[in-house]
Amino acid sequence: MILTKRLIIVFILSLSLGCGFKELHDLNIYNSSKNKIENPYFSNKKIDYNYTVKIEKNKKKINGIISIKKTDSIYHRIVFMSGFGYKLFDIEVSRNDFKWKSINAEIDKKYFKKLLRDNITNLIYGNNKIKFAYKKNNRLIYKSKEERKEILYLLDTTNTLIEIYNINKGFKKRFISFNKIQNNIATNIKIQNFNPSITIHLEFLNN
Repeated sequence: MILTKRLIIVFILSLSLGCGFKELHDLNIYNSSKNKIENPYFSNKKIDYNYTVKIEKNKKKINGIISIKKTDSIYHRIVFMSGFGYKLFDIEVSRNDFKWKSINAEIDKKYFKKLLRDNITNLIYGNNKIKFAYKKNNRLIYKSKEERKEILYLLDTTNTLIEIYNINKGFKKRFISFNKIQNNIATNIKIQNFNPSITIHLEFLNN
């Protein structure tokens, strides 16, 4: 009975993730004692997480520098400067709060602010409550779900977080990959939004 139930869960998952999720097929149920997962890459208050940024949308490119700083146990401050040296936005964010300290008039649009909020909260926090755990090729996959949000966290064989998938109704909404992990810092990050299609590349700047 238990085995049948597990097979049904895996089957349903494979159907819901069938569109573009070939890397997540053939999953095995994993009995994990974890009930939540942490994103370690922006958690050190002593580090200034400064990255060069390249944003690509419809063959248009925007370059700049983003600074992410954990200011206390709750908040992060994020400042984005354009390649020409002027501030595009300055925000203060926690898991449950998002404060606009300033935003350039050119990007002060409702859809852009929502896209930005979704990207930043997924990049820094995500959704930590684990509902299901799976295993494939010695990699762990944790699934969280809260209201309509579904997020998958992929960990490699060393238990290092390497990918985050944000899902909406079985389709990929957003994909984040953390590469070249050094001293608990992801020195190369790629964020891919699928609707609208926007690609963001982050390269860590050594302080």
